[in-house]
Amino acid sequence: MIPEQSPSSMGATGLQLVHLLLACAEAVANEQVSLAHVILVRLSSLVVQRGNTMQRLAAVFMDALAARVMKATDSGPYRGLAGDISVPVSDMLEAYSVLYESTPLGKFAHLTCNQILLDAVERENCIHVLDLDIWHGMQWPAFLQALALRPGGPPRVRMTAVGASFNDLEVAREKLQEYATKLQVPFEFCPIVERLVNFHVGMVQLHEGEVLVINTFIQLHRLLIKGDEKFQQFLCDLRSLNPRVVALAENDGDHNSPVFLHRFVECLRYYSAIFDAFDTSLQHNSLALLKIEQIFSGQKIRNIIACEGSARVERHESMLNWSRRMEAAGFRGVQISTCAFSQAHLLLSLYFHSGFTLNSEHGYLVAGWYNVGLMGVSAWC
Repeated sequence: MIPEQSPSSMGATGLQLVHLLLACAEAVANEQVSLAHVILVRLSSLVVQRGNTMQRLAAVFMDALAARVMKATDSGPYRGLAGDISVPVSDMLEAYSVLYESTPLGKFAHLTCNQILLDAVERENCIHVLDLDIWHGMQWPAFLQALALRPGGPPRVRMTAVGASFNDLEVAREKLQEYATKLQVPFEFCPIVERLVNFHVGMVQLHEGEVLVINTFIQLHRLLIKGDEKFQQFLCDLRSLNPRVVALAENDGDHNSPVFLHRFVECLRYYSAIFDAFDTSLQHNSLALLKIEQIFSGQKIRNIIACEGSARVERHESMLNWSRRMEAAGFRGVQISTCAFSQAHLLLSLYFHSGFTLNSEHGYLVAGWYNVGLMGVSAWC
C-alpha cells in the first residue's frame, strides 16, 4: 500500500523511496536483517537530508529503521517528543511558536477545546479547570479573554495544572496570573508537579459549588503504555470526578498497532501528509522548517518505528478508537456546538492554505491535509 500524497509531493524519486521504505519495513517485520541492511544502504544513496519533502521524510524513516535493526534506540532522539531531554526548551518553544503561527493544527485544537469548555460553563459563576498537562499554558489566555467578555462579568476560575516540570508550571502560573489580573478575572492556579503517567485523581482538590471541566491536549496517547486495563481504569477515575465536560484533542493517527508493518504503513501515510503540509506552509528548506520537522515529527516517527514495549511512548490512535475507549469508561459523547464548528471552519478556510480540510463525522472534528486526518477534537461528559 502506498500512502496517499497531495499532488505536489511525489515524483519518480519519491515513489522509489516509498517502495524501498516499505520493502525495508517488510524485511524488518520478517526478521530478514541482511536484506534490511542491503535496502538501507540503497536508501542512503538516494536520500538527501535537505532535499525535497519526500527525501527529508525518508531520511527520518531510514534512521528509525536502521536504529531498530541495530537495536540502537537508547539515545534521546528515539525516546519520543517528551523524552528527549537533549533538545533545549528554548529550541522547542521557538519551533512550536513558528509551527503555531504557520499552520492551523495547534490553533484549531486549542480554539475548539476552549469553545467546548466555554459552552459547558456558559452560565456558571465558579469554574474549576483540570488541565492534564499544561506545559507553558499557551492555550489559556484566549480562554480567559473569552470569560472576561462574558455579559455580567467573568466567573471565578480555579485551574489545576498537571506538569512534570516545576519551572514550566511556574512560567504558566506567572503568565496566566498576570493575564487574568489585567482582564479582571478572579483566578487561582493550583499546580501538581507530577508526570501524567504517575498522576491520579486523588491529587485533585474538589470544592463545593465549582463546576469541573477537564482538558487534555495530545497527552492521553502516552498513557497507553500502562496497558488497556490500567488505562481504562484511569479514564474511569476521571469519570468519577463527575466533570461537566472533557475536551479531548489527539493526533488522528493509527500508530499503536502491535503489528509492526501496519504501524509503519500508517505512520508513513500520516507523516507524509504532515511533512507536505509543513513544507507548503513554511519556507522550503528554511531552518525553522527543518527544526520543526525534527522536533515535532522526527522524534515521534523514530519512537513509533524504532521502539517496542515500554520504550514506545508515542501511541497515537484514531479518533474512532478514542471514542470507543471513552465510551467503555462510561463517558457519553457531547455534540460539538455550531459555534465551535464555525470557528474551526473559518480558521482553516480564511487564514491557511486550501489543502487544510475539516471533517465532522461521528461527532468529533478532524483537521487534515487533503482529507488525511491529522488532529481531532471531541467532547465528553
